[in-house]
Amino acid sequence: MIGLDRRTVLAAVAGVAAWPAAARAPRLRVNARSEEGGRQLRILARALPELRRTGAWARQVALHADMTHQQHGSWRFLPWHRAQLVWFERMVSAAAGEPFNLPYWDWTTAQPLPDELFDLPELTIRGLAVGGADRRIRKGQGVPGSYRARFEGSLGDEPARFLGGPMTQTPAGPAYHMGSAEQHGHAWMHAFAGGDMTLAETAPNDPAFWLHHANVDRIWASWSRQWSAASEGRIAYPEAWLSLPIGGFEDEGGARVADARSADFLDPGALVGAYAPYSYAYDRLLPPGARFAARERGAVVEAQSFSLTMRGSDGVFSIPRDLAAFRRRAEAAGRSLELAAELEVVVLAQPNRRRCLTFDAPSAEAEPVVTVFPMRHAHPTLCRTDASRAVEAALGDGRPLRLRSFDPFDPARGPLQILSARITGRIEARDRERIGG
Repeated sequence: MIGLDRRTVLAAVAGVAAWPAAARAPRLRVNARSEEGGRQLRILARALPELRRTGAWARQVALHADMTHQQHGSWRFLPWHRAQLVWFERMVSAAAGEPFNLPYWDWTTAQPLPDELFDLPELTIRGLAVGGADRRIRKGQGVPGSYRARFEGSLGDEPARFLGGPMTQTPAGPAYHMGSAEQHGHAWMHAFAGGDMTLAETAPNDPAFWLHHANVDRIWASWSRQWSAASEGRIAYPEAWLSLPIGGFEDEGGARVADARSADFLDPGALVGAYAPYSYAYDRLLPPGARFAARERGAVVEAQSFSLTMRGSDGVFSIPRDLAAFRRRAEAAGRSLELAAELEVVVLAQPNRRRCLTFDAPSAEAEPVVTVFPMRHAHPTLCRTDASRAVEAALGDGRPLRLRSFDPFDPARGPLQILSARITGRIEARDRERIGG
């Protein structure tokens, strides 16, 4: 595999050689709209023509399109993309002849894409879109709150829900199991940006992809910090996940990189093995999710677990009478209620069609509970996500829950086929007396 030519790599040695040596103090990734972020984007702009000339840029697009790595719709999503960003930084550094630290697009605060992606010709994709369409997002356009709502809740997710699960084979083809880190925020921002970002097979051709995935990686770092603090540094990652092989990459000279393991990527500030010299940190992590916010709670007086099964294939869940009765008893006794519920749904995703699931209100501003990232073939996808607010609302007014599919940009498209769905959860009645928490 041929990468950057020898002349380019040797010319960059002086600028890049000091980069790994500085890893004792991890490199810093910053907000793309900051002054330093703008400087890094100008380095990327200078490097991009060389990356295109040598084919290194096209190979990054092809690598991301190669689903044999199982980097989408599975629990490889986070570590695989963390590794890809590291080698991308190396390639840009070599092509530009100076160190490059990938800045992030902080869409968690409704921040628009940085102006450089519209003002610098090298960083636009007009006329170069692999998928045949330019970006939908415009200069200065903020991110709607409905795109960010589910992401904010996923910060408190347990490891199994946050990471997802392994991809499996079924008679209908590969079955995907996306974690909330992939479903929420990540998939929505691909849809919001539009153009090449819409499909996994073309997304890396848009420079926005790299800034977006740096922010997804920052979210993982933020999630890891809060879970580490809550578990005395021992996050309960699944053993099978820790040993997953992560590979398929090439270095800045085009040489194949040896496979690593998911366990090598747990802490961006202390990467392991061949990645250790390229450890990095973020200038700012996100505050803890609601799950970790300090709150005072009364003692549990009564509790009940529940399971709701979808009625036929119409997406409707009926609220059991005993659950409604539980709520009435608690309210009559002046007790507070806490409810936690999870939706587990299997959908049949269609080629090149993005679909979202929501409860009751399919519209462009509806809050998505699931976003299905389209591939080039039909495939069943297993998704798990929080359904607490939807169940609480249904309990409040006594109506059934209806799960609907919609396309945020093309409402006329047909519905997503729901193969199966269930909601499981637990409701607790607590004394209102504050006892600390």
